[in-house]
Formats: sequence, C-alpha cells, structure tokens
Amino acid sequence: KTGSPRNLYWMSADGTGQVTRLAESPGEQYPASWHPSGKFLGYTENRGATGWDAMILPMEGDAAKGWTAGTPTVLLGTTAHEDTPMFSPDGRFVAYYYTEGGGTNYDVYVRPFPGPGGPWRVSANGGMYPRWSSTTHQLLWIDVAQLKVMFAPFSVVGDAFVPGKPELWSPKGFLWVADGNSYYDLHPDGK
Repeated sequence: KTGSPRNLYWMSADGTGQVTRLAESPGEQYPASWHPSGKFLGYTENRGATGWDAMILPMEGDAAKGWTAGTPTVLLGTTAHEDTPMFSPDGRFVAYYYTEGGGTNYDVYVRPFPGPGGPWRVSANGGMYPRWSSTTHQLLWIDVAQLKVMFAPFSVVGDAFVPGKPELWSPKGFLWVADGNSYYDLHPDGK
C-alpha cells in the first residue's frame, strides 16, 4: 500500500493464490532467509528505539497450503545495527552482520541457532550480507570497502563454529546500492 512501510508478505511465485501478510510493523521489514526446516524466517526490521534488528518469525504450514506466522522474536535487538540473519544449510547456525558496540563499521558474525553460544566474528576488515555455500564449508560476504565478495572456510567442532582466515572469493568488483536489499546470492552448485 502506498505510503506504508515495507512489511513481510508471502505469495506464490507464479502469482496464483492469495497474498498473505506474515508480519505487521510500523517499521520497514526485509526478509533474509528460511531455516531449512521451513519453520523459521529470518528477517530485519526497523524497530524504532533500537533501530535495525535481526528477527526470527516462527512459521507453520507450507508453500502448497499456505503459511501462518507465529509471534516474531528478536535474535539481536540492541542499539547497534543488526541485519540479514542467514541460516546455515544445516540450520545449526545463523550468520548476520552488525556494528559491534554501536559503531559504524559492520562485521559478519555467526551464532548457534537457536542458541546459546557464540558469537564468532568471521570478517576481518568489515563485511555485510553473509551467504552460506550449500556445497562447501564456506561463508561469504561483501567487503564494503573493496566492493568484492570475500569468504572464510569454516569447521564445526562440537557446538563451536570455527572460522578460517578470510580470503577473496572473486576479483570482480560489485555494484553497490545501499537500500536494505542484498544484490547477490550463490547458485546451488556453490560456484
């Protein structure tokens, strides 16, 4: 609706069926990722006093029968900017970026889902918009200073996420438009 903030809706990709509102807020909302179980949707919401927060929306149903949203919960909700909660392919972890201590430099972090534990910092010199590879143990993100895609290999030891040294994933530059959306994703083959 014109003049209303962006909120979360679901509709079939082929345009058939009803449009279902999933969450309602006076602040803008941006979807980030589905948990592999289909039971949680990670998203970012501008919640006013705390600013942009990483949120989790419990979900019931499926794409064929429709979705019913539960009550949203806050994954991270401080006065820092927390954004883009991305579930790992196995659903055990969630990656996101935020400004530690309320500063202006973003970095990518990982924590267990649903918790407790972590967080573990993954990016070394700033980063936004994390993405998990579904074929390798790599977490990717955009290095905003270079406008290039970076990655870190990782391992999991018990319940701990162990990030490796960040490396350049692609020498190609990246067109950046900062408007709350992410402009890249990985093909299912991870290449």
